[in-house]
This record gives sequence, structure tokens and C-alpha cells, in this order.
Amino acid sequence: MYIERHCLPSTTYGAADVVKEKIKAAKGIKSIIFGARDAVANRYATSILLIADEGSYLFDTTTITMERSPRELEVLGIFDVIKSVGALDKAVYIPARTPSTEHFPAIEAAQILKNYQPKIIFPNWRDFASIFNEKFEMRSVDCYYSSRWEELSGNLTENNA
Repeated sequence: MYIERHCLPSTTYGAADVVKEKIKAAKGIKSIIFGARDAVANRYATSILLIADEGSYLFDTTTITMERSPRELEVLGIFDVIKSVGALDKAVYIPARTPSTEHFPAIEAAQILKNYQPKIIFPNWRDFASIFNEKFEMRSVDCYYSSRWEELSGNLTENNA
């Protein structure tokens, strides 16, 4: 299995832009796995493993999070791109805190993330959002840009009908 680890800018928006460009360029997306790990600048940060026909792409040093509204918009931007390439049904998340993997070789880091039993993100996006808080609590829809999340969920439902 070919795994390419991407070095990312230290900014959340810069990291999100790199992830979005790789999703746009990937051919034959099989899965996009999201996980939340303990982080330094934010309490939790996102690890992403993009699995496609031509190989897998690992983003395990991102500072991307959903702990504040501006950061949530960056995550929504990633999902807008996932929607644009027709892969919303391939977006899954790890319903547990993942370890930091950047100190492992890329193939080992990817295997660690793949060893979890993922859950689909849509239509239960609030379950996904809960991985970004300490006790995995499902917060009120008022805490999020819920209309954007529901629109993404609706698009997935319409495409599967």
C-alpha cells in the first residue's frame, strides 16, 4: 500500500487548503477517515486519511479542529469539496480519541487509523462533531452551523434515493 504523508502549513486554513486540493485531485476515492487527537495549540486536532485508487494520503499533523466557529467553517469547507467530488458517502470518522501518529512511519500511522471501526458522518454529523470535545458530548444544534451540516446531509440523502 502506497502512503504519502503531507507536510502541512501550521495554520488551520493553510492545512485545510492542502487537504481540499488533494481531495480534488484524488481519483477513485474509497474512504476519507477523520479522527481527533490530542493537540497542543487546540485541545483536539484532526487527523485525516484519504484512501483512493492510486494510493493513500495521510494528514496527521493538521491543526484543523472544530472547537470554535471559524474552525468549524474550515471543516465545512473540506466537506464542501468532498461533496463536489461525490464522496460524502465515503466520509467516515473514528468514534474515539486517536493517538498522535506523526512520529511513526506513514504506513504504520495509516494502519493505526485504519484499525479503528469507523462510523459514517452523514446524516449523524453531530456524532462526528462530538469527537472534538472532551467527553464526546452531543451538543445542541445551536452550537454549530447546523443549516450547512443539514444541507450536506440532505445532499447525501438525495443522492442515495
